[in-house]
Amino acid sequence: MVQTRKYIVGFDILKILMAFVIISLHSGVSKEMVQPFAAWCLNFQNLAVPVFFVLSSYLFFDKFFASGEDNPKALWRYERRLLILYLIWSVIMIPITLFLHHYEARGLLGLLYWVKDFFFDYTFYASWFFGALIVGMPIVFSLRNHPWIIIALSLVLYVVFTFYALLPQWAVSPFELYHQHLGTPSRSFMFGIIWIGLGYAMATLRVLYIEKIGSYEKMGGVILALGLIISCILKPLQIIGVLSLIGFFYTIEGSKTNNKIWAFFRKCSIIIYCVHYVLIHLFWQLHIENAFVVFLLTGAISLMIASIIVALSEKRGLKFLKYLY
Repeated sequence: MVQTRKYIVGFDILKILMAFVIISLHSGVSKEMVQPFAAWCLNFQNLAVPVFFVLSSYLFFDKFFASGEDNPKALWRYERRLLILYLIWSVIMIPITLFLHHYEARGLLGLLYWVKDFFFDYTFYASWFFGALIVGMPIVFSLRNHPWIIIALSLVLYVVFTFYALLPQWAVSPFELYHQHLGTPSRSFMFGIIWIGLGYAMATLRVLYIEKIGSYEKMGGVILALGLIISCILKPLQIIGVLSLIGFFYTIEGSKTNNKIWAFFRKCSIIIYCVHYVLIHLFWQLHIENAFVVFLLTGAISLMIASIIVALSEKRGLKFLKYLY
């Protein structure tokens, strides 16, 4: 059996940080800046969702390979948990969903459109991440014994999405068909596979399993800084920024007490992701237009809501709230 680190506190820290980066993205913080800082900020913000994909994939496959058993039931358990979480949030967000898509106006056909959006586009704000993960993970899992095919597929899709405007018509026509009939390709499992495949590759190739040395964290800090600078200035090198963030936060270790705190915030991160966009639009409706103010208000209220839910989920009789994260 391959040994694995059961708990990586740095990944919990990274998840909650990226949740707030996503809030800053959707609040329009970069639009308040002057160039070139606005473009650099936007490139950094666009690292957040890929980081969530990579962490979700890496942690699943790392645990799967460490078990020493090639058991497809592991995928089913993962998919079932994710489906339950997504369905519950979809029910909670029904008013928003109807406002966005007006499924009810289409009668029974509206239900089919809802199913289509559930898996291949989005139902409520930012929900596309869940659909992309639900559809993309089984595709990568089915190719788990062919790592180089997964790596090649991820790289091809990365090139397509990065240089989409420069590609010939025959190369982009499948993506245009997807856009016409299913949803936006960049908010779909095709985009997700890039990062799911990267997480799989990291778990398979054991790229994070290196011997700890005294100077490694300092070296990791330098790598993080260089990777972020490069990826923020040069958008096509986004993958370097994602790898730099994950590599650096992997090196972080905490005390038992701190680990519990960050584990709590990690649970909050998915709730924050689900509720933040609704709050942003609420503040916009209240004519609060300054992006930094919207970001601060949304971040604070999202964290408060998430903290209450997570705390209550530990109470007797309220364990069902765990399905929200």
